[in-house]
This record gives sequence, C-alpha cells and structure tokens, in this order.
Amino acid sequence: MYFRIAYILLIVATIVSCSKATQEYNDVQILGHVASGLYNPNQFFPENSLEAVEYVLSLPEVAGVELDLQLSEDGDAWLFHDPTLDEKTTGSGTICAHTSEELSNIHYTTINNESIARLSEVDFSRAVGPKTVFLDIKLGNCVRYFDVYERLKSIIDALQTTYAPEVEFIYIANYDTLTAAFLDEGYMIYRDVTSYEGALNMLAIYDVDGFYLRHYQLEKEQVQALQLLGKSVALFEIRSPFTIREALQKHPDYLLVEDVKSAIVEKYN
Repeated sequence: MYFRIAYILLIVATIVSCSKATQEYNDVQILGHVASGLYNPNQFFPENSLEAVEYVLSLPEVAGVELDLQLSEDGDAWLFHDPTLDEKTTGSGTICAHTSEELSNIHYTTINNESIARLSEVDFSRAVGPKTVFLDIKLGNCVRYFDVYERLKSIIDALQTTYAPEVEFIYIANYDTLTAAFLDEGYMIYRDVTSYEGALNMLAIYDVDGFYLRHYQLEKEQVQALQLLGKSVALFEIRSPFTIREALQKHPDYLLVEDVKSAIVEKYN
C-alpha cells in the first residue's frame, strides 16, 4: 500500500513538474531565424529557401519564421539574406541587380542545389496552426526604376489579403521613410536597434510596434520595461542551447533561433 501511494505521488509530482516547465515560457514564441538558421550545422535546408520555410512552418511547436525580403531589378520580392549572391549561390552580384528571370536560374551551392525563392512561392496556408512571419526588408543600394514604397505596399497588401488572420505579418522596416509610411497604413512595424536606449530614442520619433535586437543587447529588466510601454520584443542571434535558455529567461515576446529543434527542447523541458 505504501509503495502504491508513493508511486501515485511520484506520478502526480512528475505531471505537475512537466506542467510547470511547459507553462514557464508560454509567453515566449519560438520562430526560425531565416527559417532554418544562418549558423545551424544541423539544418536540412539553406536559409530562406522554400524547403526550409515549409519545413519550419510544418512544426506545430514553432510559432513562425523570420525571412529576408529583397527586391529584384524588376520589383519582384525574393527571399535572401546576404548582400550578394557570391558566397552561397551559383550567382554573383546583388539581388537588386538581377531580373526575376535571371534569379530563377540561381541555386544554392548545397548538395540538393535548392533554388533561391520568390516570396510568392511560399504557400503560408499550408502551415500547421496559426503562424507569425517576420519579413526583414533589405533594400540594398541599387538605383530603382520603380516606386519602392508602392511596390512593397502591393506585396504586403497581397500577403495580408490572402493569409490574414491565420498568418500575422510583422515588417522590420529599418528605413525612416518606409517606417513612417507603413505605420500610416497600419502595418505591424518593428525596428532593429542595438540597445535599450536606442529603442527609447526610436520611440521618440516613431511609435513602432516592437523592436528586434540581438539577445545580449537587452537585460531582462529592459525587456520588461519595453513590454510595459506596450512594445513587443524579438531577440535573435541565438545559436546554442545555453543561449536559448538565457534568452528564454528574459521572457521576450519572440525568440528568433538558429535551431528550432533545440529551442523546442529547451522551451518545453
């Protein structure tokens, strides 16, 4: 009888412990940085690739992805992180110096030679559960032959018409003219800053919805202070299980991680 009671108590304690562990970081959403991570030796697919996006969005424990948006010479939206194509693909030069026809023939220099992806190729409706998608807008230094704001607005409006409210889109618009214009349109806008003081200085100019920082640039108390101001906080450059645990303990709204599998383990265990 004693052993039976002890066994039942052990089960109850385990359930309570697991429940507490699961609930401890319920306020923190896990997203894949550039989908599969820039510095992830365990990744199956290259960053920002269609395959990486679809894989991460298929995981119910992951809240979404962060992707990099660049515009081609003819104004199409492509998903690519680096300033140039040279290091990781069969192409060279910048995204904005190529037409979409040219970009469609460029592949990553990986085993499977995945193509670089158009934003329009991603079917967000296939995601498992509601998701959040950060789009980090990178314009580069190209001379444009079209109105950048109008082109981006048409891209954003098409996304939100097609996928909202199941998918929430957040735009990292690190350009003052775009920030002001997008806020007027009611888009969800974050800015990339390098410190708590930088966030406060930004708020003196633009009433953005949130901030995007490297995890070591904010202390826990500073995360909470920004949240008390009604602003969301997304932390990135999170590469190891130790850094994931450290960042989780700050309770930001979002963690943009390199390895989503490791982040799932750390969040739920």
